[in-house]
Amino acid sequence: MTDERVIDLSIDVPGGITDAWRAVATGPGISSWFVPCQVEERVGGEVVLDFGEMGSARGEVTVWEPPTRFAYRGADEEGPRLSFEWQISEADADGCTVRLLNRGFSGEGAAEMAEGMTGGWLIYLENLRLHLTHFPGLEARAITPTVTVPGDNETAWAELCAALDLQVDLGEGAHFTTSGEGVPMLIGTIEKNLAVPGKLSAYLVRTEAPGEGTAFIAAEGGGEAAACSVWLYLYDDDRDEIEDRWTPFLHERWGTPD
Repeated sequence: MTDERVIDLSIDVPGGITDAWRAVATGPGISSWFVPCQVEERVGGEVVLDFGEMGSARGEVTVWEPPTRFAYRGADEEGPRLSFEWQISEADADGCTVRLLNRGFSGEGAAEMAEGMTGGWLIYLENLRLHLTHFPGLEARAITPTVTVPGDNETAWAELCAALDLQVDLGEGAHFTTSGEGVPMLIGTIEKNLAVPGKLSAYLVRTEAPGEGTAFIAAEGGGEAAACSVWLYLYDDDRDEIEDRWTPFLHERWGTPD
């Protein structure tokens, strides 16, 4: 018997298996909906994930079966060595199903860690769906600022939305423009309002400015503090010239990430 916790999530995405494979098993694909990533495409190859100010994570490819199954295991010495497996299967003529199995949560604090990572994966899988819906085969530049905001999830979400002059309960299809003193410009349409009461609040967005792409505005976690993010994934030709204005803005208002 084992008390290991497993995150098991699936999402239906448009397009064929080849597009989904590229999105979840290659560096440019993963970078376009998750974090900047490099993948050495073979069993035993290295995986490097760049979480910006929160550091980087390394892994080793354990399964490489194009175009349906890819897995890697964390190789960092500190913390639990989690494993991540992606499975892709045909759903119907118009799309396929992507399944994530995130294993390795055991021991003290395993339940809390798995719960926290589940909230994050719910956001990223929705962003994967947006990527494959609107930008299949294209590569995005990721901008990934995050800060820790004191208070429970509802309080942190309200503070984040207030800072951007956004309502806390925008529905899908709502068009918005951020405003306020010193607030960077973000113009877009809400594609999904994602909420898990007390644990997760997020808007998944298709952006028009500062560039064409996707984004999410999110408060993850609860209790005494929540991680608040404004992450952008930009596809315009000049995306590399767009300065990250969100990190200094969030730091000035709330400080650096925990």
